[in-house]
Amino acid sequence: MPTSEDVLRALSSVIDPELGRDLVSLEMIHDVRVENEVARFTLRLTTPACPIRDHLEQMARLAVAKLPGIRDVHVKVEAVEGRFSNPFVRHKLGASKMVIFAKLLYFL
Repeated sequence: MPTSEDVLRALSSVIDPELGRDLVSLEMIHDVRVENEVARFTLRLTTPACPIRDHLEQMARLAVAKLPGIRDVHVKVEAVEGRFSNPFVRHKLGASKMVIFAKLLYFL
């Protein structure tokens, strides 16, 4: 029977196309469990309005479903509370872009 570590290994092959890194190293995968051949995990997005939400969920589901011994995959998708909670996103934007982006969000 596959373990939580097997699921994480499978998910480390799923790359976020916007950030260019895998979901596991971006700390977007949480609460991984495997019980009775069913894998469950939470995919935590960096924003509620993520334009590739469905794509990431589908790719994550497919990666885990390929594991021998997994008959079903349950993915809970949620967004990070608060803006820029993921440290990689803060680093990727840079300080000046963060200020501009924050001002834009304030006025929207």
